[in-house]
Amino acid sequence: METEIRNMIADLRRKAMVEVPECGEFPIVYERIPNPDKRFCLTDIMLKVTKPPKELKGTERERYLELVGYRRPSPYISESVVGFGSKQDILKRLEEEALVEKIMERLPHLDEDLRDVPMPVE
Repeated sequence: METEIRNMIADLRRKAMVEVPECGEFPIVYERIPNPDKRFCLTDIMLKVTKPPKELKGTERERYLELVGYRRPSPYISESVVGFGSKQDILKRLEEEALVEKIMERLPHLDEDLRDVPMPVE
């Protein structure tokens, strides 16, 4: 699982370098992988770079790095912020070895948040 997470982080870093501007609005930049660890109810894991709402003044340069867990086909997700700051801060975070450990540490919590979510009936 660590290999898949490392690849997801590397792929997101490459995308963020090009697609995340230093300042202002941008669409969500993300990478997603299917969850390889069947101990968790999560079907997918996503790492994304987002921006604060534009209504928050003075945040034009701020970005969030968020970890997201999905349990498809449920429409519910579980999220956890794993980084915050400027574009350069996010790119630096995406290079840190500690990020892999942080993601591995947070996955059980994302799983727990979604474990009791009712699944849609087909």
